[in-house]
Order: sequence, then structure tokens, then C-alpha cells
Amino acid sequence: MARLCTTCAHPQRRDIDARVLAGERKEDLAAAFGISRSAIFRHASRCVRADLLRDIRASEEVGTSDVVGALVDALADVRAARAAALLGGRPSDVLAAARTTVTVVGALADRLGIDDAEIARSLADAEALARAVADAVRQHPEIAAPLSAALRAREQPDAADALARLAAAHTPPQTPAHALSEVLA
Repeated sequence: MARLCTTCAHPQRRDIDARVLAGERKEDLAAAFGISRSAIFRHASRCVRADLLRDIRASEEVGTSDVVGALVDALADVRAARAAALLGGRPSDVLAAARTTVTVVGALADRLGIDDAEIARSLADAEALARAVADAVRQHPEIAAPLSAALRAREQPDAADALARLAAAHTPPQTPAHALSEVLA
């Protein structure tokens, strides 16, 4: 008789699966969720792999929108795992999540028929925009606050923080005389 997977029955299974897919160390997962290391290893090698294979087979039977939705959900799970790794100061887990992100985005691009040249153009455009924004913030640090707020509203706190740090580095310190003249003006 097959053993019941204790990790599959865990109330935080979705989080565990996302972190397994993001490449987080099994030892860290075991400690974080109070599950034995061997249970995490068994779950990762049997259940998570089986679920992925089942999803891939099912994707051949469902429409593109279903597959795209599943990939978008997987990407959100990987982003959450990456954020947790960043907060936890685990660079190897951040890199594993980045590799998983590339895999999921590649599958999404393949399914949507997006070619590499289009992706390269989009990345180049995004990089040019980011550099232009950084240059503008260096010249006018006061514009960082509304831009950071807009980034936070779009759930991009890392970019918002980076923009705020850039502005702080380029904001001239106020002298007491300058501060007094602003109050009197």
C-alpha cells in the first residue's frame, strides 16, 4: 500500500510547492514548515514532478488561455518564493527562483508564440526606459517620490526602493541657511 504524502496534506502545500519549484533548499523548507527533510525530498521528487507532468499533459487537451493562466499562476508563485528568499537573505534561493522564472517565462513565450527577437526588443526597450528614468531622477531627485508611489501601486517595491535610494544619493544636503530661507519664503 502506498504511503500518504504528509506534505501533500499540509495546509501550506501551495507555498511549499512554489518554493520547491523555485529551487529553495529542501532543508530550509523542512525547517520552515515543520516537516521532515525526507518528507520534503519525497514530495519534491514524486508529487511535485508528477503534478508538473500531469499539468503538461493536460495542457495539450485544454485551450491556450488555460495554459497561459496556469503559467501566470506559476510565475506568481515563483515571484513570491523569490521575494521570500530576498527577505531571508538567501542568494542561492534567489538565483534558483530566477532560473525557474526563466523556465516559466520561456514556456509562456513558447505557448504564446513570442519569438526571441521580440523579447529582445522588449527587454532593450525596458532597459532604455529604466536608464532614462534613472537619468531623470539623478537630475531631478524630487520626481522620485511620485514615481516610487506609482511603482508601489503596481506591486514593484524593489524598483520603488531602488528609485528612492537613487534619489537620496543625488539630493543635495540642506544647509541651515537654505532650510531657513525655505521657511521664510
